[in-house]
Amino acid sequence: MLSDYGLRFGQLITPAAAGLLGVLAGRWMTARNQKRELYHNRIREQLELFFSPLVGLRLQIRSKSELRARLNQIADAAWQKRLESVRHDPESE
Repeated sequence: MLSDYGLRFGQLITPAAAGLLGVLAGRWMTARNQKRELYHNRIREQLELFFSPLVGLRLQIRSKSELRARLNQIADAAWQKRLESVRHDPESE
């Protein structure tokens, strides 16, 4: 009779202990994943705050460089045109 009681107690406590262990393991894994996610979000935020101004500066430098190249081409064409008029001028010889 006492052995029946121990057997029934074991049958009741085993699933309860397994369930509790599963809940604790799930809680631990969830907490670990949330901590990692917070860490990665913080790193991403810091990188965005650091590199966003640098990207803006790079785009500004690129646009100024393109403008400089266009102005250089226009000035070169105007200079060549002026030289052509001087080369064909009979008074300059």
